Amino acid sequence: MQSAKRPILLLFFLVMVHMLHLDAQGRYVILRKASGDLENCYQFYLADASIRGSKQMAGVDPVAEVPFVTEMAQRQGWEVDPMAHPPGASWPYMAYETASAIMNTLSPFGKDAYGCLGAPQGSVPVRQGVSPTPLAGSGVPAPGWVLLRKPDRYQPSPGPPVCFQFTVVDLRNTARPMAAWSPTGGVSPTEYAVRQGWSLEPSAFNPYPTLGLAEAYMNQLSRFGGDLYQCLRACPANSHWNLDAWGNRDCFCNDGYSWNFDRTQCVRIAQSGGEPDPGGGGVPGGTEGGFPPTAAERAGVLQAIEDAHQRWFDKWCASMWSGCAIEPGNARNWLKHRAETAPTTDALGRVMAQLRCHDPVFMADLEEAEFHRRTAQCREQDDLAW
Repeated sequence: MQSAKRPILLLFFLVMVHMLHLDAQGRYVILRKASGDLENCYQFYLADASIRGSKQMAGVDPVAEVPFVTEMAQRQGWEVDPMAHPPGASWPYMAYETASAIMNTLSPFGKDAYGCLGAPQGSVPVRQGVSPTPLAGSGVPAPGWVLLRKPDRYQPSPGPPVCFQFTVVDLRNTARPMAAWSPTGGVSPTEYAVRQGWSLEPSAFNPYPTLGLAEAYMNQLSRFGGDLYQCLRACPANSHWNLDAWGNRDCFCNDGYSWNFDRTQCVRIAQSGGEPDPGGGGVPGGTEGGFPPTAAERAGVLQAIEDAHQRWFDKWCASMWSGCAIEPGNARNWLKHRAETAPTTDALGRVMAQLRCHDPVFMADLEEAEFHRRTAQCREQDDLAW
């Protein structure tokens, strides 16, 4: 009887080790819910499935590696996004940067993969592979191919690298192995590969069953294909790359220029003294760039503020603690007032920039002092005084 229990205990131990290994890395699940009555328009939420307790929005089945939403998230209308986590390849993302890039591809404010605002500007790379869980504890080598990457020498801007070289590695190659697999640790690059700067591609930690599938996915990651990490993303005319307040690279308008309403181009700021600056589209008699916003443009910004406030409220008031709605409400009211009084499209674009700055602050789990420091830092970038 004692000997019969040993295989069961060993399998339980290996599964627990595998779960702890995944929790240590973080497991990210992309959620969506309908945004109003518009067709193919969704709000998105990047949930860390390793979080436990009242703030947990998503989890991952420890055996099947299938993500799910918690009861609280389901009541709020959230569901696992089927494009980011398709059937048969729905496992979570192991790196925040990759999950964030995928969510940017889905979002109407990114590549709009669902076509909310028109023709999609990008698509989510197809995830096909072999989930590591059925192999865990089996004692057999993992079949297939995995992707490694290393930062390219060329990077378009300071900050975290976004341009990489990729390579496909056969796990069964024993001559000079670049990656290895173990029942408890999953796939990892060998010491030889690490010395050369290679690391496991975080969006493809599972082995692919065929070389063709692995190469197809690598093409979607590469800047010569789908360019998932936006290595070749170009800034519009009259702008340049730089780092924002949080260390993320972004496009910034050159001196004398400012963003238009939807941040698609940098327009010349109007000269003071009543005459529009040539080529700038300024408003006579003012210093703001752009034209007076249309009712539709103003309504679009106000709706974006309301959508963001709903996300903030859902997160802050998940456990219904006293005063949970104060900070989200104050931010919404301030942004709404600025949007309602914005005199030009440039001013309205600056309100949207403030909204984009505030949103990740409200959605992060921060201590009170850090939250106030970061919201103040947002407002210091542009106090929206007009």
